[in-house]
Amino acid sequence: MWRYHLSPISYAIYTFAGTLYHLLDLYFWAMLISVILSWVAPGANHPGAMLVGQITAPLYRACQRVIPTLGGLDLSPIFIFLAISFLKQVLAPYSI
Repeated sequence: MWRYHLSPISYAIYTFAGTLYHLLDLYFWAMLISVILSWVAPGANHPGAMLVGQITAPLYRACQRVIPTLGGLDLSPIFIFLAISFLKQVLAPYSI
């Protein structure tokens, strides 16, 4: 049986990185659902759609302040997906 002897700080770092990795994964899926809902049912009043909108709206607004729309096309989800993918690649060695 392999036993790893890590310091408590190492355990805390791995726990934090793993939790952040999985939260980014959940946020990625929430963003994907939000993008699909914006095509299929824009302005839907379903509680699930409203929850996804409430979760993703703050990051959308922050990104839209920096990145302007391109003729009615919102590019902020693309940059958010890229940022999430980059952060997950950075955190991948520290998560399980």
